[in-house]
Amino acid sequence: MKSLNTILHLKSFFYFFVFIGEVFTATTLLNIFLFSTSVQTTFDVIKNYLASYTIYQLIVLVTFRFWDASRIDAKTLIKNTADELQIAAEFKQNISDEAIKFLNEETSLKNDVAWTKNDKSILEELLKKAQNYNEDKEQVDINEFRHRMKQISRAMDFEMKIYSFSWMNSIILRKIK
Repeated sequence: MKSLNTILHLKSFFYFFVFIGEVFTATTLLNIFLFSTSVQTTFDVIKNYLASYTIYQLIVLVTFRFWDASRIDAKTLIKNTADELQIAAEFKQNISDEAIKFLNEETSLKNDVAWTKNDKSILEELLKKAQNYNEDKEQVDINEFRHRMKQISRAMDFEMKIYSFSWMNSIILRKIK
């Protein structure tokens, strides 16, 4: 157990230094491109670094917020649909025509920005399972159906929570984690 804690601390330090390195590099590059002059006082250097850091954080924040919001919207729709299918199965009700229509429309869209390939495959699975369920409830194992819907819902919930982690504000950490 002690070695696991040591590994976790080392990883945390590594990620911290990666983040600091990213911020320092980006800030320095912005400082060079935006504020490079031949003679600067110490106060000017600090002021320019703070301005560069602010600009960098604004760019990262705005870009990631828009991207993350679209990803969270997609995950929320999948989670909501899986929950709806699970509730229908729990009470042995037919899955609503609106849910089937939604899944049909979303799986037939080509190159939709909101859905990743993984999202599309989950939507296709939901559509197939919903159609099979409505066609013949007696042949569908309700517990297995509900279990799969809960798994999808839980996975979407977990993926949505990841977007709130502070390391998501780092370009490099997004790539390596």
